[in-house]
Amino acid sequence: MFQPSGTARLSRAWWTLPVALPHGGSPLNLGEAAGVGALALRADGAIPVQLPALDPAGPVVLNSAYVAVEAGGLTVDGTAAGAYKQTLQLWNFDEQRRSRLELRAAKSVSLSCNAKAGAAGGETLAADGIECVAQLDRPLTAANQRVPFFSKNARMEVSSSAAGLRAGIEASSSPPKDSVSGLPLNQPGLSFAVVNAFAATGPALELRVFGSLSGRGEMDDGSATLRFAVAFLLPMLPDPYAANISLSRLRPAQRQNSAPAGNLLASR
Repeated sequence: MFQPSGTARLSRAWWTLPVALPHGGSPLNLGEAAGVGALALRADGAIPVQLPALDPAGPVVLNSAYVAVEAGGLTVDGTAAGAYKQTLQLWNFDEQRRSRLELRAAKSVSLSCNAKAGAAGGETLAADGIECVAQLDRPLTAANQRVPFFSKNARMEVSSSAAGLRAGIEASSSPPKDSVSGLPLNQPGLSFAVVNAFAATGPALELRVFGSLSGRGEMDDGSATLRFAVAFLLPMLPDPYAANISLSRLRPAQRQNSAPAGNLLASR
C-alpha cells in the first residue's frame, strides 16, 4: 500500500523511547519506557512512492521523510510534493446519480504510513491537506437538488488487513471567500422535507465517509454522513399530535449560519 523506491541521504539518526508523561508532570519527570524503542531516521531528497491503494495518476514524491523502525513495526511520515488528483467512486443510486468524491491537492500532501507485523497486523496510510468535492446522491433538498460540499483540508485514511481494504474520509467544509477582501461569503440556506417535518438549515458543515474498497479503488459499500446547522424544524404531525408552533422562534434565512438551533445529520 506504501511502496517507496530510490535512494536518499540520511541527515539525522536517533533512538526513540515511548514513555508516559505523568499527570501534572513535566518532560523532566517522565515515566518508565514502554519497550525497547525504535530507530528513527530523517531522509532528505526526492523519494518516489507508489500508492496502489489510492491509485493516483502516478507516484508521489516525498521531499523528506521521518522513518521509525522498531520490532514488528515501521512508521513513515513525510510531505509529498506535486499535484495529486483522484476520483473515488462510491455506491450507485442509479445511472444518472453516481456518488463520488473528487480528491486533489495542488501543492503538497502530508502522508503517514504505519505498518505492523503479525497475525493482527496491517497497514494504515493517512493523507492530510487534501481538497475534497463531494457529489452524493443523497440527501436531496426540498428542491430535489444535491447538497454541495467542498473542503480544503480533508483527511483520508486507508487501512489494509486480513479483512481487506477500508477507507475513511473526514472533512470540514470551507466556505467560499470574496476574491477582493478574502472574507467568507454568505451561503444560501438549504431546506429538507423529511418524514413528518420540514427543516431549514445552513450549508453542510462536515462530511464523513467510511467503507470498503474494491481492487479497482471503488467504495462498493459504506456510509456517508453530512452535518448541518439547523435554523428551525417544523413538525408536520396529524391530530391529536399536532402542536402550536410559535413563528417567532423560526429564524430568518439571514441568520441560518449563526447560532444554530441544533444539528441535522443526514446519513446514507
